Amino acid sequence: MHQALDAAIVGDSRRASDALDEIGLNSTPQELYGVCGGLAGGCVKALQLVHGDAYDPAAGDRVWFREAVPGANEADPYGAWAMRFLVAHANGDTAMTNALYRAAHVAGGRDLANSVACLLLLAADMARSTAEHLRQQHT
Repeated sequence: MHQALDAAIVGDSRRASDALDEIGLNSTPQELYGVCGGLAGGCVKALQLVHGDAYDPAAGDRVWFREAVPGANEADPYGAWAMRFLVAHANGDTAMTNALYRAAHVAGGRDLANSVACLLLLAADMARSTAEHLRQQHT
């Protein structure tokens, strides 16, 4: 997963795609769900770094604000899936993350691959914007 995310962060779409294909081909459905959870977890950490005390899932805070997530594209069905998975994960809604993953898995093929790829791109966009935000805070 780290190779795919690292490649996506620097904009190397070929390397990111190859790494993601390898993950998809060599993962069980449960492992791929874990990859999605890991990517969403990185996004949650980015939200915490940017918004600080305004977002504390341990205190019961919930994520409802899509405008705070750079790269979110809900006009695209795969982008919408990625956004919904992220929001459900951030809110600790495992029933929803399971349902979203099951739907993508049942659709299979390119639908599953494109959904996970959009989550990867969302995580990469958030990593870049968080890094920029932190750079600006420290200059």
